[in-house]
Amino acid sequence: MKKMIGAITAACLLMSSSSAYAAVPDKVYMENVEVPNAAPVLKDGRLLVPLRTLANSIHATVSWDAKTQTATVRKWSEKVVIPLGKNAAVVKQGDGSTKIKLDVPMQKIHNQMYVPL
Repeated sequence: MKKMIGAITAACLLMSSSSAYAAVPDKVYMENVEVPNAAPVLKDGRLLVPLRTLANSIHATVSWDAKTQTATVRKWSEKVVIPLGKNAAVVKQGDGSTKIKLDVPMQKIHNQMYVPL
């Protein structure tokens, strides 16, 4: 009887344990406004969002240079250059520029460019 109770207790403990995983959100919000068609993707432990959709939501322009495989986002006098597959982006403002390290590189997913959020 003691073996039976021990087995049942062990089985209950095993069944009740679970792993906690962070859910990937299905929507992206900027300034409390939903960004349409910006479903994020979880890749290498990082949340990635579609670059063009996000840039359009802040009224920035995006261009793609197929030869150099880089995306350029422009808003006002600033521009951000993000190369595909590299862990860095360059922010250019006026005569100066600043290199920014990315946790994961920009990636092509579902025929769109995704950047870490």
